[in-house]
Amino acid sequence: MTEEKELNEKLAKWAGFKPPHPNCGNPRHMMEPETEPYAGCVLIPNFTNSLDAIFKWLVPKTQGCSLYYYKSDNKWRAGVGYNREGGGEEYYDEDPALALCRAIEKLIDGH
Repeated sequence: MTEEKELNEKLAKWAGFKPPHPNCGNPRHMMEPETEPYAGCVLIPNFTNSLDAIFKWLVPKTQGCSLYYYKSDNKWRAGVGYNREGGGEEYYDEDPALALCRAIEKLIDGH
C-alpha cells in the first residue's frame, strides 16, 4: 500500500469512517460515519489530493484547534494549533492538501 493510501485510510478512520461491511469486497471502500450497518460502502475520500474532502470530513474534527495554510517560498505551510501557548503541528509540502493532511496526521499522532 502506498504511503498516501495509508494516510488516507488513517485520516478516514480518524474522521469516523468504519471498515467496509463483509459483503463489500473492496478494501478501498469504507462506510461513512453515522451510517446504518450494511447501508453501503463508499470509496475512501482522497484527502491527500482534495481540499474539498479535507474541509468536509477532517476540519470539523479539528474543533477547538486553529487550522491554517499558506504558500511561502514555493511550498505550502500548513498547521494545526491546539493551545494558546503556541502548541501545535506544522508540515510543509508543494501540495496544499498533502501539507494539511500531514499536519492533521501529526495532530492525531501527538495530541
